[in-house]
Amino acid sequence: SFNQINFDNLPDKFVLKPIWGHTNLGVFLLERNGEEFFDFHRKKSYTIEELEKEFSKEKQINSGSIMIEELLVDNCKNYKIPLDYKFYTFNGKIELIMQRCVNKGPKMHNWEFKFYDNSWNEISNPLNKSNINLDLPKPKLSADLSKVAEEISSIIPLPFVRIDLYETTDGVAFGEFTFHPGNHWLFTDYWQKKLGKAYKKSFIQTKSFESASKDLLNKIR
Repeated sequence: SFNQINFDNLPDKFVLKPIWGHTNLGVFLLERNGEEFFDFHRKKSYTIEELEKEFSKEKQINSGSIMIEELLVDNCKNYKIPLDYKFYTFNGKIELIMQRCVNKGPKMHNWEFKFYDNSWNEISNPLNKSNINLDLPKPKLSADLSKVAEEISSIIPLPFVRIDLYETTDGVAFGEFTFHPGNHWLFTDYWQKKLGKAYKKSFIQTKSFESASKDLLNKIR
């Protein structure tokens, strides 16, 4: 809870977010500015009391406790909020790469996208509706991003996982796993079928989920 956060001990830049959530609700990218905190998402400053009120208004029901994370710095200096790269992976193989920019605001209608195949060639929009910006820069660390995504995907004992990564001034940074990203109707018919075929193939290749999951947990421990 907010009462348990010692803001004086936090770095000048950090991320405040709910443990569970979606579509950036309750996510604040903050920089200390005197007694207030400027949010790069909403382009406004908050006192701690105002921040708590705004967070409580946005966070989803049952979203749990508050998480504090490092505010990453994008490898491209043009973006205050790092571009994120969402890899649609199937048993270690990348089928689609989504590049997303949220620098124009936290609302979905402000987001901008660009898409690539697994060789980082630009492709046409696979979604039924999205704001495409072909001027978004291809990441300099594209090969490293792909390698990390493939390595992570290959050890997760599931047919599909979307892996979110960032290209930062310190190299590739991990964002999160997403096992059920959005709804199927977001994609065009062509891409629904393409991703569906990849899932079926991966499902057949993925052997005993239970035993593989236990092996993975034992490695982590």
